[in-house]
Amino acid sequence: MGHVVLVGVMLVALAGVVTGGQPVPEESERVDTLRIVPHVYARPELRRLVDSAANRIVDERGELLPFFRKLRAVGASSDSVVTVLHVGDSHVQAGFWTGRIRTLLQQQFGNAGRGLITPLRLSGTNEPRDYAIRTLNEVECLRCTESLPAGELSFTGISATMTGPEVELALWSKTPFRAVTVLHAPEAPMLYEPDTLSLGTYCTADNSATSTRIVLNEPVDSLVLRGVTSAEYGDPTFYGFSLESGTGGVLYHSTGINGAAFDHYIRNTDLLEGGAVVLRPDLIVVSLGTNNCFGNNFREDHVREVVASFIAGLRSAYPGVPLLFTTPMESCRRSYSKGRRVYLPNRNVPVVAKVIRRLTREQGVAYWDLYTAAGGEGAIGRWQKEALVGSDRIHLTEAGYELLGDMFYEAFVTALLEASEAAGE
Repeated sequence: MGHVVLVGVMLVALAGVVTGGQPVPEESERVDTLRIVPHVYARPELRRLVDSAANRIVDERGELLPFFRKLRAVGASSDSVVTVLHVGDSHVQAGFWTGRIRTLLQQQFGNAGRGLITPLRLSGTNEPRDYAIRTLNEVECLRCTESLPAGELSFTGISATMTGPEVELALWSKTPFRAVTVLHAPEAPMLYEPDTLSLGTYCTADNSATSTRIVLNEPVDSLVLRGVTSAEYGDPTFYGFSLESGTGGVLYHSTGINGAAFDHYIRNTDLLEGGAVVLRPDLIVVSLGTNNCFGNNFREDHVREVVASFIAGLRSAYPGVPLLFTTPMESCRRSYSKGRRVYLPNRNVPVVAKVIRRLTREQGVAYWDLYTAAGGEGAIGRWQKEALVGSDRIHLTEAGYELLGDMFYEAFVTALLEASEAAGE
């Protein structure tokens, strides 16, 4: 009997579990043997910081059940892929939190590739450590947090426009890939891989004018793509690249922009216009709200308005795709007392968390209450004592985000097992 032990869950299969697109038991065998075991965090001593009773995904209408069914069956065929898109702010941009989730899910359900990478470093900001996008071209970049015409950017929230008649982009990923989906402006020049690796460059399955698929003849961890602008294709603007293994499993895409609030994605991107359809998401996770908690003009009614608009926009643009919202964790505001810098809990955070909880429940959308699960009021101080919080009392350290990943995974797989049991599957 083979065993795969992960954070929070062990899936025991009669024929042994093999991940990464390898053969796995039939669906009926896998479902019948799912069971929860005591949770083992990467740093088990930190579990005392977690409110275990609150560390749950609330999905009162069972909207995640179809996604969970797809996830459980992902290994039934070698080319079966389940796709998640996680959209957020700086907590997502850093890549530590979503990287931990990606690793845990792919260890169990198969690795379909690194997924979405975006030109963060080209725009002068930080990017996750497990990939790189580089170019010798001069580049003009935009981010959704800037003052832009409405809908200027794609759902990734960032763009890189190359200068010059020739384009060269070098990609690197810690996770090898065998296919690349290029996300680009409609009039962007075609990018081509080296002849030694080429199996062809194609339109994507949905014939999108804003995506192109490149298939390689072998897995690589680095690739140089080149193209030439022309009168017809003279807009060398690129929004990101999806790196795929070509095997079955989970694709966990994530895109986050420092400083982004709900408002930025609504106003400056095509996310709510269906731009992310090119990735064919089976689940959309939204982790925004931290930046809506700041500013001297904070108004609860405005937060309600933008969260409601976000939910309605996603529902309309991605019919049938389940949604999962997360609330922000407690953070602090910087102040001064008697000439000294002090950090005080941001009292707007629990208000925003309450708004997200209320609106998602009213709309039948699943949510994960990170604010409460992480300890609620006073959590930031307790986490800081364990070196899990950055000096700004807003962002976490790498270890802090790893703990968030463990928490999310535990809640996620617990919800999967409970939904399956409730449905008699």
